[in-house]
Amino acid sequence: MADDEIWNFYYKFEQQAHYCEVESKRAVFYARNVPTILRGLTTESCGFDLQDPQFEEFDKLVQECPIEAAKMGVKDWNRWVQWAQLVHNRWIISKITDRGLMLRCRSFPDDDYDTYAINFSRGIQGVDEESYDVSFGEFDRFVFPCKTIFQKARFVVEAGFTNCFSASSLDFEEVIFEQHAIFVDVLSVGSLNFDRSVFNQNAIFEVTDFDNVTFYDALFSKFTIFNRSIVRQHIGFNDAVAKQLIHFDEIQFLGGAWFNGAYFNGGFTFAGSLFFAPARWDEAIIGGHANFSNCSFLSTANFRNARFNATVEFDGALFGKAPEKTTSSRELPSESKERLSSWKLDSDSMSIPDFNGAYFSTTPNLGYTTVAVPPSAKCNLPWWQRWSVDRHLAWKIRDVNSASKLRRLQELAVRGHYNLAEKRFFRAELLCRRGHEAKTWRENTMINAFELFSECGLSFWRPMIALGVLIAISAGFYYTQIDWPAGDGGGFELASYSFANSLPLIGYISNSYSVSVDVLFGGAVHVPGPVRVVAFLQNVVSAVFIFFGLLAIRNYFKLV
Repeated sequence: MADDEIWNFYYKFEQQAHYCEVESKRAVFYARNVPTILRGLTTESCGFDLQDPQFEEFDKLVQECPIEAAKMGVKDWNRWVQWAQLVHNRWIISKITDRGLMLRCRSFPDDDYDTYAINFSRGIQGVDEESYDVSFGEFDRFVFPCKTIFQKARFVVEAGFTNCFSASSLDFEEVIFEQHAIFVDVLSVGSLNFDRSVFNQNAIFEVTDFDNVTFYDALFSKFTIFNRSIVRQHIGFNDAVAKQLIHFDEIQFLGGAWFNGAYFNGGFTFAGSLFFAPARWDEAIIGGHANFSNCSFLSTANFRNARFNATVEFDGALFGKAPEKTTSSRELPSESKERLSSWKLDSDSMSIPDFNGAYFSTTPNLGYTTVAVPPSAKCNLPWWQRWSVDRHLAWKIRDVNSASKLRRLQELAVRGHYNLAEKRFFRAELLCRRGHEAKTWRENTMINAFELFSECGLSFWRPMIALGVLIAISAGFYYTQIDWPAGDGGGFELASYSFANSLPLIGYISNSYSVSVDVLFGGAVHVPGPVRVVAFLQNVVSAVFIFFGLLAIRNYFKLV
């Protein structure tokens, strides 16, 4: 990957130029991690005197004791951020490409961002290796232009970070929040680290835009909410503990979501959330109600060895199917819209959920859950190219464990007495076995025929339509074997003869069979050999179609 492409890939530059340089006429593009207060900033537009000695004093205070600088308020802090950029070019680095001038904030060690890191432990009395008390928590609308560290802090007051902007990493590792922690509408373009942090009161992360955030081994003691947030790269909750109900409603997970080994004593809710990337709850323990209603999983969803000790809800959940419309009250960002419009289920999809080893104290209702079957590799191609696919790969899908996953879903449906759901999962299992457990062409042919003519025992109309087509084709063949004109009512008797070969048990047709033979052929001894062969085959195939139709009725009405 070329250097210019790396910049565009990692830093997500906007598509439209912000403005053009006056002298060079060069277009200027900003990365997502450049805050608004630094975009288009010039010495003329800043609105303050760059030579004011108070800025030098404030800059020294930030380096020696950032918490005292923060106490001076958001206006002074953000002006200092602008001053440091204009005077020292401290936060933004640039690169000239074919597109124009690309500007982004320092965000990696190679950018020397450790040199400018803001460490809030500096200058606080009584700091030790364990923790330090912070008695100031009013950080609303603060802009953190570089790596910012609160590691091992102990907030003894409410910590408010509403409408903050973090251009790089924001480190709250091992922080203790004794009072409420408010992170509403935060834009964190870098990494956000809450590993081993403790939230002793409510934790609010609503309408927040995360790039990469982790809560490994964190403890949530009270009410916690992440509703309507966006996760662009990754969220990690491995081994976290939540004592009360935790809300993840209407979140857009553009990146992976890891909840492995987490303990949700009060349960959780993901109602209406959208998962574009793999999501895992392996070995998680959920003590309260778990709600996945109206969720959409477009990638892997693993619940291996998870333990659900209360009720679980999957009503309206979609696995491997994009929602027709999102339930979120928050508008989808352009990245979500693009991925939704371009997403499609194919043979490489891994969207069948994995509940193997999962324990349910109360069997979930899967009757209103959709699990889409990934199409085979052959189905991904236009019809005129399908003949060229290797027969060993034609019906394969990528997920080698798909049949096993679907058998587990069947077990859950049987336990919950959701008959139609169990039959749908059985159909999906048969289709996914092709090329894996069903390796021979005979097995695959049987499965394909079962699917084609009856949707694996779920469709009544498919075999009935096939039966009607068979009767019509057979009648057409018989027509060519008859010496016309036949006797009186020859057309009617031809139709009756073809029906009789498919439905011999119907009384009227059975009784009129010999009449039709006499009218059409002049007696049974004059029936041509090809007609006898086709009539035999029609009878056998019709019996199969009738069986498929009756099987669909049996499955629908749960007849034994």
